[in-house]
Amino acid sequence: MNNTTKTINRALLNKVLNTIKINAFTLKSINLALNSIIKESTLLNKISWFTYAHKLKTWLNSAIDSDTLPFTPFTLGNEKLPFLSWSTCPGINCPGAGLCWNNGRGYCYSLKAWRYPAAFFRQLQNTILENTHFGRAIILQHLDRLQDLPKFKKLDHITLRLFVDGDFSSLENLKFWMNAIKARPKLKVYGYSKSLHFFKQLNESGYVWPENYVLNGSSGSKFENTETALYVSKLPIYRGEFKTMYVTKETLTAWKTQELKPIHTNELKQQNKKYFICPTKCGDCTKIGHACGNNEVFKNVTIVIPAH
Repeated sequence: MNNTTKTINRALLNKVLNTIKINAFTLKSINLALNSIIKESTLLNKISWFTYAHKLKTWLNSAIDSDTLPFTPFTLGNEKLPFLSWSTCPGINCPGAGLCWNNGRGYCYSLKAWRYPAAFFRQLQNTILENTHFGRAIILQHLDRLQDLPKFKKLDHITLRLFVDGDFSSLENLKFWMNAIKARPKLKVYGYSKSLHFFKQLNESGYVWPENYVLNGSSGSKFENTETALYVSKLPIYRGEFKTMYVTKETLTAWKTQELKPIHTNELKQQNKKYFICPTKCGDCTKIGHACGNNEVFKNVTIVIPAH
């Protein structure tokens, strides 16, 4: 039977990730999860999935004598997102997720990345790193090394999108990243989060937020329209909401081709009086830089994007 047209099922990937989390990221649970993927990739003749799963498994079970990783932890950007970025696994790292995730059946765009084994295993590797003190030290070593690269060294600042996929998985994780950002003023960090309860908890402890971090509220959170969301919206790091809008196929097509007419714009903005329509590419969405990281000009402006 020719299985080359099939791929690894999202349901299987979601199942193994949930199993890893339930078992508190033990080495045994991760190995069992990787064995499941290796077995399935063998049956489906998916060489890349087999190779990358084996690569991560070999690293996990080897004596670690350096910060060398099987997958590059940070990505250096592309045409759509020309910034340094960090990702972890969606779902298991998104305690504030609501309709967007829905146990892997929601509209979360991160699921599309699971078509590519390298993306999935980078997310898994980074999730593992975030869950140990040693792993966090490795993250910081790689981040500092990146700042010294020739392409970044002469820049006034380096833009980092924190969590293209995934989210702050715990209060400890949030504090780790905020301290890392605060200690590296050259970084200009922005992101989207549904883990609003952690921001509230950390703020109530008297924490002083880094001036070089901008938070966008992300639609689909289970905290939407709650007291927690209102509390977080008043924090100095909070820029505004980033909303995913359900629109007609005609409006979605017009947005993708950037040929929006008033009828399409009205459908996208809906009841939002102060709004900005995301124009698909992050790097040059405005003449003064990207809107989501601008906590001055775009303060309290709702940025909208169609579900796609």
